[in-house]
Amino acid sequence: MRPLARLSDRCSSRGSRGTFALALLCVSACGARPAAKDEKLGKIPEVVTHAEPEWLPFAIRAGERTESDSRETHLAELRDLSREGLTKGGLTKDGDVAGATWSPDSRHLAIEAKLPGDAHSQVYVMDLGTGALSRASQPSVESTSPTFSRPEGARVLFTESSAAGRRVVSTKSDGSDAKEVAGADAADPALFVDGSSLLFVRTESGSRDLFVQALGEQGPAHRLLGDPQHDEARPVTSPDRTRIAWIGTKKPKSVLFTARVGSPPRDALRVEALSTDLESVGSADFLPDSHRLAFASDRDDPSFEIYIVDLDERFGPGAPPRSVRVTYAGGGSQAPAFAPDGRHVAFVSRRNDQRASAPRSLFVARWVEDP
Repeated sequence: MRPLARLSDRCSSRGSRGTFALALLCVSACGARPAAKDEKLGKIPEVVTHAEPEWLPFAIRAGERTESDSRETHLAELRDLSREGLTKGGLTKDGDVAGATWSPDSRHLAIEAKLPGDAHSQVYVMDLGTGALSRASQPSVESTSPTFSRPEGARVLFTESSAAGRRVVSTKSDGSDAKEVAGADAADPALFVDGSSLLFVRTESGSRDLFVQALGEQGPAHRLLGDPQHDEARPVTSPDRTRIAWIGTKKPKSVLFTARVGSPPRDALRVEALSTDLESVGSADFLPDSHRLAFASDRDDPSFEIYIVDLDERFGPGAPPRSVRVTYAGGGSQAPAFAPDGRHVAFVSRRNDQRASAPRSLFVARWVEDP
């Protein structure tokens, strides 16, 4: 006879005493706290557990659901993260959001925003599961262009701008433990996915150019381009470490560029302009597959909409890559940012308040690959 069956038989034959003994055995097996000497008989033992429901999938609960345009077939379950009253200390509809980047685990956003009461643009970190917001920057200093450290995402890097100049700093998400990463007018940090090298912008010889530096190494950063025709800004790196993209400004227009890079990334190879002087483009971001690039453009709407270009898909030799439009709602959409797991995309827009003077709100949507 099996031991469990024998135990059951004994409990049945002894009546209530056997049932009580079985209950004590079960409580003991569950890790119950033993009764103290002065506790009365019959007191129910307390069971303490620290188990978490890891089987529950992560879901974005920050913000509120809002309607998307019927033509936006790649966007599902659109959420407005800037609705007033999300959580205490969260984003509000009166705060202006310039853009955001995702943490490596796709559960947090580092946000560049100017909220009510802020004297300058600041960097905040939002927990997308709860909507909770923490400030990573110092209130007295203008802070822009945030990104997370790689590969672990435990810190936030961003540009600090003051009377003393610009520099790239790194802090924890609550703003503590601030450290300088790159000085001497460094700005717009972008890390390669393994965290080995930092791509950033610096002004030299009268123009802003791209530089790269291996983290942890001493010595000068390496200049990638040396292009006197454009002021470079807002670089991004592809997840597979083979490509970079950036915005080159030649007033009054901004051009989207891309290039191949080696390993280590010391040179920009096969530089290509992805837009023309007939349009202006905003900040860009690679999709997780590394061969598609999302960007904002005024080619169809002066308030900008978001497009995706496939760098490997051409109509013919020498032809520009094919691009598709993603957003259509009035008010414009800019600053696309894709989650590393490819499930969601974040962007800023005035779609819920289309006045030109209205602050930009932050949105996130589930990405639909094949609508």
